[in-house]
Amino acid sequence: GTGGKASTTLTIAATAGPASLDPTTSSNGIPSVWFPNLTYAALIERQPDGTAAPGLATSFSYSADRLSFVMNLRKGVKFSDGTAITAPTVVNWLLHYKKSGSFTAWLANVSSITATGPLQVTLKLSKLDPLLPYGLDQDGMAGDVVGPKGLANPTSLGSSTDGAGPYMLDKSAANADNKYVYVKNPYYWNKSAQYYDQVVIKIITDNNSILAAL
Repeated sequence: GTGGKASTTLTIAATAGPASLDPTTSSNGIPSVWFPNLTYAALIERQPDGTAAPGLATSFSYSADRLSFVMNLRKGVKFSDGTAITAPTVVNWLLHYKKSGSFTAWLANVSSITATGPLQVTLKLSKLDPLLPYGLDQDGMAGDVVGPKGLANPTSLGSSTDGAGPYMLDKSAANADNKYVYVKNPYYWNKSAQYYDQVVIKIITDNNSILAAL
């Protein structure tokens, strides 16, 4: 038709804010996953039909005996502060999540996590675990890799972001009481997936108020 230019801002209403922005301690489910999924890229991307597709890992597979899980990382990916993602950064994150994550059961059968190449990470398993890829996707949280700067100061992750996802938190525009403002991550590897210049999540606890705001 002859409509005007499309908005460059997507505004969403959530009935509750996150207890923390840290994917280590984030809850899953809607709307909790919206907050980390905007800013953290997962190692594996779960598709709408349930299949596992490449994320930060371009390929992943079990060994013949199913007791190793090998991931090959995407080249040239950076966190929102410009730091490059390497195998050691992913190893450090997974070790951190295995120790402190909300859903440590995802990595409970992982006996070791090592960098087996500059962009390759291998997880050794103590027993067969066919559900491991689910823990490493965008809803499992263990795959939402945090950068070295964030891991060096974990308490900062509760109210700031250090991920490799399409957006990053704009702390100067955010008010934890009623909205979270996300702007484009300038280093995001897939520019075509940054559909909006800005994403705003408003916390509106009353459903009638949400409808009125809409």
